[in-house]
Amino acid sequence: MANDDHRNDNSGNAETSIQGRDFKGPVTINNNAASQAPSFVPPTTPDFVNRVSELATIEHLCGRSRGTTSIVLNGVQGIGKSALMREAADRYAPSFPGGRLYLEYPASAGAEDWDDAVIQILRSLGTSDHYLPATREGRLGLFRDRLKERATLILVEGARYPAQLATLAPTGPGSVIVASSAGPSLAELEIGGARMIHLDALDDDASWALLSGLSDGALTDSDRRAAEPLLEYCGGLPLALTLVAARIRRDGRGALPRLAAEWADEGRRIAELGGTDAGISGVFDRIYQPLPEHAARLYRRLGEWPGPRVDARLARALDGDIDADHTSGALGELCDAGLLVREQSDTFRFGHDLLRLHARALADQTDGATERGAVLVRGIDHYLCRLGFAEKAARGVRLRVTDVDALVAGATDPFAGNRVAAQEWLERERHTIRSLVLCAAAKGFHTQAWRLAELATALYLDTRFVEDWAATGMAGADAARAAGDAAAEVRLRSFTSRPLTNLGRLEQAGGELRRAMALVNDTTLDLPLLVRASAHELHGRYLHAVRRWGDALDALDRSEALHNDVAAAGDPHNGRRGAALAAFYRGGVAHAMGDFERVFVELDQASAGFRALDPPDARMDARVLVARGEAHHAQERYAEARRDLNDAVVVLRSLGQDYYEAQARECLARSLVAEDLTADAVEHLDRAIFILREGGSPRARELEWFRADLAPI
Repeated sequence: MANDDHRNDNSGNAETSIQGRDFKGPVTINNNAASQAPSFVPPTTPDFVNRVSELATIEHLCGRSRGTTSIVLNGVQGIGKSALMREAADRYAPSFPGGRLYLEYPASAGAEDWDDAVIQILRSLGTSDHYLPATREGRLGLFRDRLKERATLILVEGARYPAQLATLAPTGPGSVIVASSAGPSLAELEIGGARMIHLDALDDDASWALLSGLSDGALTDSDRRAAEPLLEYCGGLPLALTLVAARIRRDGRGALPRLAAEWADEGRRIAELGGTDAGISGVFDRIYQPLPEHAARLYRRLGEWPGPRVDARLARALDGDIDADHTSGALGELCDAGLLVREQSDTFRFGHDLLRLHARALADQTDGATERGAVLVRGIDHYLCRLGFAEKAARGVRLRVTDVDALVAGATDPFAGNRVAAQEWLERERHTIRSLVLCAAAKGFHTQAWRLAELATALYLDTRFVEDWAATGMAGADAARAAGDAAAEVRLRSFTSRPLTNLGRLEQAGGELRRAMALVNDTTLDLPLLVRASAHELHGRYLHAVRRWGDALDALDRSEALHNDVAAAGDPHNGRRGAALAAFYRGGVAHAMGDFERVFVELDQASAGFRALDPPDARMDARVLVARGEAHHAQERYAEARRDLNDAVVVLRSLGQDYYEAQARECLARSLVAEDLTADAVEHLDRAIFILREGGSPRARELEWFRADLAPI
């Protein structure tokens, strides 16, 4: 009996943007074009120049018909590795009938984060969260199986560890994985047969061609002489040339002599960048120094924000809630200077990751620690308000330690209570949420950190970004402990046992629960009843997972008793629903123990509880019917199984609960086959197979074999 109450439902969307743990590359899924090779690679630049020999090498390697080829592009940041790999993906697309995939590791990613990358690729290929294998090994096996038939290209940016690439190699003959190196340790891959391609600086002609193209026609051949010093100072670094072009677009071709004079002292350092950022920092400094003071101040303050993007309202909060037009003007100045990129009408990001570090370094030098801390707190407080509105819209009435009403008091709801809009925003903000929780915790903003972590579960319950959930949950729990808030610590430690259990990290999950239950059992603490009741439920579900049946039942009994106290104390909805859930999960434990008499007692109690709610919880009541049907089937009481499962199918289909509908139909089909009602069984199997195929579940193939044995198509 499944214990997960939530699913990520993207049905009806032709295109969906999905991102993995801090992956910055958008992955577009087009389920209506399944017959076409998928392509998720960002577009190539129209101003791409040179790299003739490197492209020739890649073309040769892409032409192999056997095995999988690994290519690693080496070179300093800003040398054009990303542009080269995207250009190659565009030019040699016909070599990859299996499609072209794209991922980007952030600087914070570790060697073991390949698992999240595997999850995101499986999602991009149509596998829903419900059908992802529970173990890392199982997910890797499914990944390899999905890509084994045809040649596929995978582009990976920002890799720092060999494991981040080795496990992502596609298995189809003729496949290629291309990575832009962000760390020297990738050289180890050469031992395993990877081809290393080093990118040198552009020569003068290529640099001039790129600068001319980026300047939108502002330069002519006669300007070449005035630009020669700048070409030298840029040292063939495409990133530096891009920033020079931004100044030319803003100030015109007459800026060339002035720029050359300004940069005279910094020139050759760029070509000698080596393993440091000193040269490119000089380039950034020259862009930054002419900025008006209000734009320069905002640039530094944006560097304090750990998220990948900001909108105009957040920028205003970071800027000190000064006049909106003032902040808008500063954002425009930064875009004109090439330091920010406008993604939408009111959303901005740094033009390069190095710019964020540059802005932060300037803040270190210019602004005091107190001012910098105040900037971050203003941003967090603004964000908490937005996150509070999103959490309320997405989750409705539920247990919260955070006083969300106080967080949003006096503010305008940006989602107008719309659940879909709130969920879409939460998914877009995934990277910011994770980064912000960890940043707030590291800087000692403990109360803000645990509140962010608790409200973040509004995202994780639907999309199951379990790595993010585990990381933010544990950081939030530690922050709650540092803040002296026992209720928040209990809630976060017990709740975080769920993603840890899903990840197979059972020892860690048990450790978090032991710390939570020590607080729950501390009679000197005045914890809310609902927090204590929920902790016992989560403890019981964990004990079920580790097959400690008796202890699981005891924990769920305690949860039910406390939930009844919650109802008696004036919170009937949460109290009665919690008591019904305890009975439902006890039914699952009893089934695992083979105590079917108790199964039905518990499930009948759960059903009565869900039906008595106002409004009744039809989804959970239907799940009770599925559990009843499975128990009848296990006892070979097939007529009873058919009755409950048929009723469940009707309700679950009407509610759009495809995952549980497929579960019910499969069990129903097996009961029908046991009664020699094969024709009826095939009808249910066809529907279950359709759902599983749509969700990308590997179980679809198993049911197809079962169906073929019954009535070959």
